[in-house]
Amino acid sequence: FSSVDEYRYHEALVHPAMSLVDKRAQVLLLGGGDGLAAREVLKYGDVARIILVDIDPEITEICRTNPEIVALNRGALADARVTIINQDAYKFVEQATETFDVIFIDLPDPNNESLSKLYSVEFYKLACRVLTPGGILVTQSTSPFFARAAFWCIHHSLAAANLHVVAYHLEVPSLGDWGFNLASKIPLDVKKAHVQVDTLFLTDALLPTLFEFGKDVAEIPTRVNTLFRPILMTYYDDRRWAYY
Repeated sequence: FSSVDEYRYHEALVHPAMSLVDKRAQVLLLGGGDGLAAREVLKYGDVARIILVDIDPEITEICRTNPEIVALNRGALADARVTIINQDAYKFVEQATETFDVIFIDLPDPNNESLSKLYSVEFYKLACRVLTPGGILVTQSTSPFFARAAFWCIHHSLAAANLHVVAYHLEVPSLGDWGFNLASKIPLDVKKAHVQVDTLFLTDALLPTLFEFGKDVAEIPTRVNTLFRPILMTYYDDRRWAYY
């Protein structure tokens, strides 16, 4: 992330989902070891607990103690409501017994087989298992401009896990056009999304525009990504990244 504009990414990741759920007491954050997504989630007073699962203990320790990063994440990783678990995200959802009202997947792009499994139909089905009936899952989904097929593959893989899915994106100056997917066990009415907390970027007027896609990034057919057929890595290897 860049400290100059990371708030655009993290506000877009967190606030549409948080504004659409009826209940948000229990939140699961997969990845996000920098504490920046947790910072946004903690703006909601009715959040009782955040489980943050990040595989790298050194990252979470640095981002919990380094003064410059702590200033950026506003001490989110030291908040009493945040529990840090240093574990592989796949193993966590595979073994989890509790359920969550909102699940945020803030993991690195799927540029290798290890990461690709965290964008698979099987992984989304496991995540769905620990999502409450009216809950929402949102995942960062790479760039619909630089990796168009990869973005829509993630979208279609979520749908293949029997979830209702809505794609959205925004411009982050240091990243370019960046995308996300909202998913739920029930249909989502994104017109009801609105800004409920203080933000630096998002507004109620801006929110509906995030769900519009131009012709060069609009939905295209793809195969779905599975553990046995990790097609996402192939889609992600897009020549447009040369201009990134």
